Amino acid sequence: MLHPRTLEGDADRYDHRAGNDGFTQAGNLYRVLPADERDRLHKAIAGAMAGVPREIVERQLGHFDKADPADGAGVRAALGGQRDGNAGDPALRVVPRQRRPRWVPALIFGPGGGAMSEAWFSDNFSDLSVQGGVDAGFRFEFYCERCRDAFRTEFEPYRSAQAAGFLGRASGLLGGLLGSAGDAVETMAQAGWNKAHDAAFARAIESARQHFHRCARCSNYFCARCFNPANGLCRECAPDAEVEIEAARAQGEVYAAGEKAALEGIHRGKQMDVKRDRQLVCPECGAETRGAKFCPECGHKLAVKGECPACHTEIEAGVRFCPECGTKLGQ
Repeated sequence: MLHPRTLEGDADRYDHRAGNDGFTQAGNLYRVLPADERDRLHKAIAGAMAGVPREIVERQLGHFDKADPADGAGVRAALGGQRDGNAGDPALRVVPRQRRPRWVPALIFGPGGGAMSEAWFSDNFSDLSVQGGVDAGFRFEFYCERCRDAFRTEFEPYRSAQAAGFLGRASGLLGGLLGSAGDAVETMAQAGWNKAHDAAFARAIESARQHFHRCARCSNYFCARCFNPANGLCRECAPDAEVEIEAARAQGEVYAAGEKAALEGIHRGKQMDVKRDRQLVCPECGAETRGAKFCPECGHKLAVKGECPACHTEIEAGVRFCPECGTKLGQ
């Protein structure tokens, strides 16, 4: 609740948006950064954009251009370096959860490099694959879009990257003698990652099909517990009548109990003394008193106003006679 305030002079509303376009301050800050800090900023932003859809990246680059054209150009250069494989160390990397558009065709390649087929998949999965190092391999997790229970595929090792990782460790132990061999194997592993990843993903899709069902109404994927095979619909689109009855009954009970409790609270509130002033903080120790007559922490008697029993005039604590009618008050 807003309380009125006494003002002197003219008053008006302040428009915090006036003169603030959202880009000027950002551009001013960017222009005072040293060159090395700008470079780190560009690379950090580019790294955060990894895996982001292209249309969103382009929209954000437009914002950087408005702040300062050099900022947008620097981020574009950093993004280009990532695509060319020149940004950062391609070491152990865990691919984050991907939210792909529903029913996107993915071209899967065969062992010889030729296209095998198109794999149709949904977006109810996480890619847990690791691209580099001794733990490199493929693993995917598919989940029910209602209860979120998940099915995780068995780990498939990516031998080429693992070999590069082992050679790198051995090279470190031998003082770099195997460094060139490890680099060559790693380069081959990186070159073959995409084809191997797509093939492993196609196998994972086939393995997950038996654990999930597609609803004919909403087109989402559900586990056996959240799917009704009799009508081909999920429990969201075709709820179980018995379950809904029990849920509705429980909701009704909660609603009725809430109404009854509210009425009881109104009844109790009407019996409370709302006229008496309460000292809510002890002047001696600063503890909260919650309207008590004595401080619950130090026992200090609080200044609670009383009432004359004869004329009901409000009186201060410690007064011996009523200032209105003269009645002698008890101590």
